[in-house]
Amino acid sequence: MAKCYTALGRDIFLYRDSCNVYLMRDDEYTVAIDFGTDTWLNHLNDLGIADVDQVVPTRGRHSDFVVHAPAGERDLLTSGSLDNF
Repeated sequence: MAKCYTALGRDIFLYRDSCNVYLMRDDEYTVAIDFGTDTWLNHLNDLGIADVDQVVPTRGRHSDFVVHAPAGERDLLTSGSLDNF
């Protein structure tokens, strides 16, 4: 078990970052609650996690996710189409 994570349950982990990032996994999928500064991504292998399938944000600022969006989706996030969302 990586020292940077706190186990909250068998497959639930807490990473303390700019906000609390929670990782929940089962045999097939891993879900992250919030994103923080993304430093937790560097420690996924410590938990035996190869990839995160879904990130669920709890904050309303889409600008936090632009830097982490795939290149093909950045235009959508920066074009102003979400300004009134």
